[in-house]
Amino acid sequence: MTSVHFRVLLLAIFTAVAAACGSNASLSPTAPSVTRAGASGAVIIGQVNGASAPITTRDTAGVSGTGETSGALDAFGTLATSTLTVKITGTNISTTTDGQGQFTLTGVPPGDVQLEFSGQGTNAKIVISGVSAQDEIRISITLNGNNAHVDSERRNGREDRGKDHEINEAEVKGAASALSGTCPSLTFTVQGTKVTTTANTKFDGITCARVQNGTIVEVKGQRQADGTIAAAKVELDD
Repeated sequence: MTSVHFRVLLLAIFTAVAAACGSNASLSPTAPSVTRAGASGAVIIGQVNGASAPITTRDTAGVSGTGETSGALDAFGTLATSTLTVKITGTNISTTTDGQGQFTLTGVPPGDVQLEFSGQGTNAKIVISGVSAQDEIRISITLNGNNAHVDSERRNGREDRGKDHEINEAEVKGAASALSGTCPSLTFTVQGTKVTTTANTKFDGITCARVQNGTIVEVKGQRQADGTIAAAKVELDD
């Protein structure tokens, strides 16, 4: 091969490589932005109670071998909840419960959310209605096989992203206790949270006068500096 032909060949190769590099550069995808875990969506913090599988001889033997006096039912509850999978239906959001039956889900989408509990003989579902992207929801659930029951539910607004003030909306559900006062100014406790009502409180499905100790209610309102909730709405929960 002559030197002229060699130079022409080198020039052609160089031109082809340069063109290829330029083409790849123009088609190179933009790196995706990194989203901090839990930066968007609600947070659900749960406590699973109860048992989802029958006690076996092996389970009972394990309890006696530890020398614990708490009994087989305690070990049964731990064994049943320590390997449960908790998933949000229709999403890839899931987690597992720890040894105490606790779990946390982040990035929960707004709307009506269905939680699925599976493992250890359990295949149960519950629905949490009206989830907001700013909610921090704390729930307590009792499982028994394919049945699930929400024992309590609390909602607190988390810090409003993009603003420098705190959302104080709160929600609590459960049996009223320690009732005092006269309508419309009542004071009672729900799941350890003190609730107060005023003339501006809206009652739905129940009148103020019919709120009694033991009545199951759902309260929505504003969280005060002392941790109490000034109720905007009190609804009968049947």
